[in-house]
Amino acid sequence: MKALTTTARIIVSLCAMMALCAASAGFAEELRIMTYEGTTPPERLAEFTQMVAAKYDIELEIAVTYIADPSEYYKALKNKQVDLINAPHNTVKDPRYKYIRGKLILPLNLDNIPNYDDIIPAFQKLDYAVENGKVYAVPFLYAPYGLAYNAGLMPVPPDSWSVFWDPQYAGKYAIGSDYEQDIYITALAMGGVPDQLGQYDAVSSPEFLEKLTTLIQNAGDMWDGVDSADVLQGKPFATAWGFSFADLKSRGEEWRMADPQEGTMGALGNWMISHTLAAQPQLKQIAEEWLNYVISPDYQLNHLVRKLSTAPTNMSIKDRMTPEEVTAFHLDDPEYFTTRLIPYPTLDSRSRKGFELLWKKAIR
Repeated sequence: MKALTTTARIIVSLCAMMALCAASAGFAEELRIMTYEGTTPPERLAEFTQMVAAKYDIELEIAVTYIADPSEYYKALKNKQVDLINAPHNTVKDPRYKYIRGKLILPLNLDNIPNYDDIIPAFQKLDYAVENGKVYAVPFLYAPYGLAYNAGLMPVPPDSWSVFWDPQYAGKYAIGSDYEQDIYITALAMGGVPDQLGQYDAVSSPEFLEKLTTLIQNAGDMWDGVDSADVLQGKPFATAWGFSFADLKSRGEEWRMADPQEGTMGALGNWMISHTLAAQPQLKQIAEEWLNYVISPDYQLNHLVRKLSTAPTNMSIKDRMTPEEVTAFHLDDPEYFTTRLIPYPTLDSRSRKGFELLWKKAIR
């Protein structure tokens, strides 16, 4: 997942602005967070620092750095500049970073994260998050790189990725500009096996290159980072994370995610704790409180679903959602997460370089 805006750094000293918190807190601590913009709004940070003040008698200061690319986490972890990160699942065991084996992140005490029990079962203790029986990452949202369609122009939702190669739509759709995303949907459209999508040798062929080239050449527009209403508006369908749907609705267009028969690629957003807190047990516990907070029913429903239009991971909120929300995020269909949502693979060096070369050839 990409950042919503360019890199920015803000320092949030919320307790200093709250007389009650400042009066009650015994001493100050700082927690340094790196994340994507939108995940840590001021009102949520304020609520969390108040909770910490009441429970631990600590005046917590939170320093937030917004990132532009997940690779920024590695440098910050190596240089001991961050305490909490929010990274995609396929970077945790990426051979370029080796967060776990390189001892850059800490194992979690799930006793301090009771809301973990309410996470979608298919997302609990996945391989990328576990090493030697210990859990290192908490998934707090999932984002499908989905087949989005304009319900006003396509009353019958498309049921296959092959719609992007239908000649009648040449020049009328939009796709993302990230090479991985478009390579995967091209492979799916060609009947690719989900378990092999991240293997260059299983995907690459002259026919594949031709199909990928057609996908790019026939795109009416391409968005960078995340989908935007400006790019999608007026088009019948597109690839999208779904971030633009609320804006599109305000413009009079109802966009939804289709459920293509080949499956949908997806990324899991995860919070992890830096090795910088290894010798600070109380601050590590407060960091685990943050992980528990972002998967709490209130944060998941009222911030992720209602404010960001992003898919939650906490199943317990289903009874508080509208039927439309439950259906949109598949909480009424647990099998979706094991049979039709395909997590992005973690690429080895050969496949990454091969995919980059394929993309360069296709885009030329």
